[in-house]
Amino acid sequence: MGTRDTVSGGPGAGRRTLSAFRAIFVLSALAALVLGYAGFAAYLGERPEQNASPLDVAYNVLQLFVISAPALDHGGPYPWTLEVARFAAPLATAHALAEGVRLLLADRLERLRISRTTGHAVVCGAGPEAEVLTARLRARGATVVRLPGRPGVSAEADSQGMRDLVVHGDPQRPEVLRGVGIARAAVLYVFGADAAANTAVAQVACRQSDRGGGPRAVYIEIPDPQLCAALRARRLGSTRAAETTVDFFNLAELGAHALAGHRSELAGPPRRGAVVIAGLSAFGAALLVELARAWRISDPAHKASLAVTVVDPDARKRLAALYRRYPFLERACTIVAHEGDLTAALPDDADAQAPVEVYVCYDDEEHALATMLTDVRLWQCGGPVTVRLEHLAAFRSAFHGGDSLLDEVAGRLHLFSVVDAACDPELIATDLTEQLARAHHEHYVADRMREGETKETNSLLVPWHVLNDTYRRTNRDAVAHISAKLTAIGCALGPNTDPAHAHPLQRQEVERLSIMEHERWMRERLADGWSYAPKRDDARKHHPNLLPWQRLSEAVRDKDRDAIRALPAILSDAGFQIIRVGTVPGHGDVPD
Repeated sequence: MGTRDTVSGGPGAGRRTLSAFRAIFVLSALAALVLGYAGFAAYLGERPEQNASPLDVAYNVLQLFVISAPALDHGGPYPWTLEVARFAAPLATAHALAEGVRLLLADRLERLRISRTTGHAVVCGAGPEAEVLTARLRARGATVVRLPGRPGVSAEADSQGMRDLVVHGDPQRPEVLRGVGIARAAVLYVFGADAAANTAVAQVACRQSDRGGGPRAVYIEIPDPQLCAALRARRLGSTRAAETTVDFFNLAELGAHALAGHRSELAGPPRRGAVVIAGLSAFGAALLVELARAWRISDPAHKASLAVTVVDPDARKRLAALYRRYPFLERACTIVAHEGDLTAALPDDADAQAPVEVYVCYDDEEHALATMLTDVRLWQCGGPVTVRLEHLAAFRSAFHGGDSLLDEVAGRLHLFSVVDAACDPELIATDLTEQLARAHHEHYVADRMREGETKETNSLLVPWHVLNDTYRRTNRDAVAHISAKLTAIGCALGPNTDPAHAHPLQRQEVERLSIMEHERWMRERLADGWSYAPKRDDARKHHPNLLPWQRLSEAVRDKDRDAIRALPAILSDAGFQIIRVGTVPGHGDVPD
């Protein structure tokens, strides 16, 4: 992204100069009013024929500001106070006119400068999410233009004097987006509680791509997790040209991913002892899924399950919905449901095994914090108790930090903000293709390890973040081709809300898609400079499988078939399923 715009002399110097001019204006106006009134009172008092009342005196004072005081037509001499006022008032008027012209020109120049900005980030939204993301982008040296959606235009500064370029207006209007230089922007982020309005903004921005401009990436917040998943599936299946990367994100899911990843970095995958999640809110449900994923990756052979206790008034109903959407939960976890409050789910016996991790995810944040601070059994857990707080954010600074007012119960209490964790540019940019590519790789690792392979015998059996860029790209390319494969057999990608309607791949379909996958892989390798050779040589980019399907050995064909057979499970783990939506003539015909 582009570098930050600078202001000559720095914003602090500019504000000091502007304040000095405003002080001159105020002093001139006050001097004109006070001295003018005293001067006119004396001047008109010497002329009884004027019969001037106090209101007449005040009227003449005001006339000084427009250089038209009728009483002065009689000529001098004038009292010294009036002489000073005669010049102070026009000076104040001239300054007011100059200030008005300056503001008008500044508004126009600011709009022009913003509209000509290049390689910047546009953040649309007025909530704390937009503010946190803006701060993160600015910390990385990006130029940020904010669109909070109110009338006007301004340049706002923070306590360090760094300026945000802010344009106010309806972001659904094309002229407003053009005014923020959307055609030359690097990325657009759209926040807001209205998913339809957010999507409409993205649609307007993407039309710029059709005209040869537009941002390279657009990320759209969708507050409802299920709607977000459905829209992501439809985006992956879109046939629209990919000039612009478009993806939808849900803050609760991103926050859960960040928390699970952070705690894994500190303590490794979840331990076998019980994990307690109180409150199956959108965040609590997403956290359960992420912890189960972390556990499954740490135990690809499925030798043990993660013990989890969930506490929620509708625990069984919400768990049933999660099992439908993520069937792997039942394999990775042993879940006990408590339909009550957290205090009722904790063991009363001091000798009973305490949970090793507790996550309090209630929507009622006061109740969540009060539970942690008043139920001493939580203080005896094997690890920290994480309490999600958003609206009560002031408590985070009260408990955490060098100047905190309150102690953290010997380090047990951890207050977590979904907004702070989720509004990270890299996390938001982890689109569906990236997530499915990671799931594709993790499934491969689990399968190979179940077959007895190890990191020593297969260098690809490593976590996603360690995998080299070449093989990450291979996984991404394979995932990006899923939509074309499903279309070829009359199917589409859908959210995994009802597994009973999932379409199991038939033998003929597996064969057809395996051929498509091999042909895609060949195109990818040939485009990357690889060529056929009887013996594989990665350094020289030689590969023995760069042959038509008919000339491949059955063992090599089976690798492609295995990859296709694994596709439903990979999609299911990510919360999606294959749905039959039509028929394709001859879709069952397979070449010899």
